[in-house]
Amino acid sequence: MTNSNLILMLGHLMIETGDYNKAEKYFQAILHSSIPNDEEISCIYFHLGRIYRLQSDYTHAVEYLNHAYETHSRAKPLRLASAAKALNAIGILHQEQNNYQEAIEAFENVLKIYGKTIQESHPDVAGTLINLGNTYCQQERFSDALSCFNRAQTIYDCNLPTNHPNVAMLWNNLGNFYYQQLQLDSALDAYQRALAIYEKLLPPNHPDILRNQNNLLKVKSMFGDQYQSTLEWKYGVKNTLFVED
Repeated sequence: MTNSNLILMLGHLMIETGDYNKAEKYFQAILHSSIPNDEEISCIYFHLGRIYRLQSDYTHAVEYLNHAYETHSRAKPLRLASAAKALNAIGILHQEQNNYQEAIEAFENVLKIYGKTIQESHPDVAGTLINLGNTYCQQERFSDALSCFNRAQTIYDCNLPTNHPNVAMLWNNLGNFYYQQLQLDSALDAYQRALAIYEKLLPPNHPDILRNQNNLLKVKSMFGDQYQSTLEWKYGVKNTLFVED
């Protein structure tokens, strides 16, 4: 691994552990105080775009992600795999702003690019399938969503350990899928599987853990008071206070 890859990986780890402000300052410092090459600049813009999206700063997110996608797409030789990752992030950006058709088009184009660059069993393909499935869920196209989730699960089962964070992400999204259809037992099981993985990998105040705990509490509230004590005994989940900073 080259020195530049190690530098970028350190910033990536800051994002994954939820330290977004520190990660933003880190990547901005690299961008302005060193001499990164064209590919490294594109990767920095990609990471900054992710950071801004995770902070719901969509104006800056789309600016940085579009820059990353365009520069990877125009590079000679083409950096198609990197362009696909940037386009996948743009699709998520559309999804979070309820621009569902734009999101679907982005994810479908990502899958087309992956079809030219990586094997169809690659975990990156599964990640985009999950994103596409989530978008279908938001449109209440549940049959299409389940097809995407099942394909993603097959890929992960063959390629990732059962405690991988991507597997947790899949379980959480399956929980959302079941919750939308009021299949509460299945939703509760899926959310609990996700939380069990997250708690082994992430600090207790990580946004993914807090969101997952909140999902569990939503399901518990749907069961009614008579099941509250039973659920707390069975799943070991207590009410968690969520605040908006």
